Amino acid sequence: MKSLFFCFVFLLAAVPPVITQGAAGDDEELVMDDDPAEGEGETDEPGEDPDGTPAAPVPQRVEQVSDGQGLLTSVDHYDADSHLARLRLTVPRFQIEGALGPAIGLGDLASHTGPEVQISGLWRPWRYFAFGASFAGTLLMHQGLAHSGYAPMIDLHVLIPLARPAASLTPEKSWELGLFTRAGWVSQGVLVDTLKQRADGVHLAVGVTVYYWISATARVFGRLEVAFPRWTGLCEESASSRHCAVDPDFSGQLVLLSGGVSLAVW
Repeated sequence: MKSLFFCFVFLLAAVPPVITQGAAGDDEELVMDDDPAEGEGETDEPGEDPDGTPAAPVPQRVEQVSDGQGLLTSVDHYDADSHLARLRLTVPRFQIEGALGPAIGLGDLASHTGPEVQISGLWRPWRYFAFGASFAGTLLMHQGLAHSGYAPMIDLHVLIPLARPAASLTPEKSWELGLFTRAGWVSQGVLVDTLKQRADGVHLAVGVTVYYWISATARVFGRLEVAFPRWTGLCEESASSRHCAVDPDFSGQLVLLSGGVSLAVW
């Protein structure tokens, strides 16, 4: 009996090591299957991180731009499209204007009328201010005769942009009001007492202009201008002589109604 008992105890002591050894083998086999070392250096599809997550989106930023009248507009930008940034056009740096209209005489020029052409070039360093130069050419007609004149001038303009849509990046389809004054020299042919004469003097003028933007670079406008020359000489002209008075009793003024086109250079 004792020998049988010791044999049974020996068997019990011998079996657990065998089972434990088999379990350990199973654990090693599982570890071999999940070993991360086998996947080193492997990458997933392009655009994904090694762990399989999608790549981060392109950063987005929101900017607020002002139209100069207290209105803010939010504009979305993506860093990938930064070279396509949208700019709000507010102040053209230069503008070129051409105008044509009838000039009507006042005072001693009351019987004179004719077309006048103006060309202007303006520099606009600020939203509400511009200055530059103009040249006007006239053909005043009286008793069937046309008398040419010219006036180079220095211009000063005060410009008042009116409201435009907040979402618009250009002033297209908006209005602008302009007040201006001009000073220069004028030389005008006239007919006084049946004599052909030429009046010279200092040209002073004031006026108002209403602009309408038909595109981002072009405007049409209408203008009312009144000229008050200070005449310094009245010369009688003939084919062979020219006689001038020092202080002539001559007070001719002009009213000009004109329209034209203005081109803006940003």
